Amino acid sequence: MARFTIASVAPSLAEFRNLPQHVQGRALLKALADRFPRDTFNRENLLLEPYNTKDPEGFALDLPEDERHDAVKYLFGSPWRFLINNGFIAVTKNDFCEITPEGHVEAADDIKAVRVDRTIVDALRFLHPDLQGYEHYFREGKLKEAVTAAFMRVENRLNEIRDASSSPAAKGV
Repeated sequence: MARFTIASVAPSLAEFRNLPQHVQGRALLKALADRFPRDTFNRENLLLEPYNTKDPEGFALDLPEDERHDAVKYLFGSPWRFLINNGFIAVTKNDFCEITPEGHVEAADDIKAVRVDRTIVDALRFLHPDLQGYEHYFREGKLKEAVTAAFMRVENRLNEIRDASSSPAAKGV
């Protein structure tokens, strides 16, 4: 059976870095679960040069060869911290790690890497500064949540204006 590779989610390190953090973390988790279904592993060993870029079990296989070293270093940075912070990986004795039961459940799900529409993200800079912070919804493919959050912010701002008004007619609206 073919091993899960990061390249199945994004064909290059640059594209992988542009994916939402939860997608990056889940891709690493699937790769770890594929290679260590019930075993412990040591993060430092996985960063060693022969294993991380040339080994047939390596995580960066199928990425361009000149990106593999940087890809592995990146995987065990931010995506690794995501897994630790969310309880998908636990540190055991002697700095070894294992996938938690929650991690195994998460790793079993399919990864849905949402391709970000750059036109939308680039256009966000034209929005009011209060709404520009909702870019993460677009990166995560949560379009309904983006609209809901924007309408809530507009409604809250209208309430703030109403409450700050000195006009008694405005306070009753």
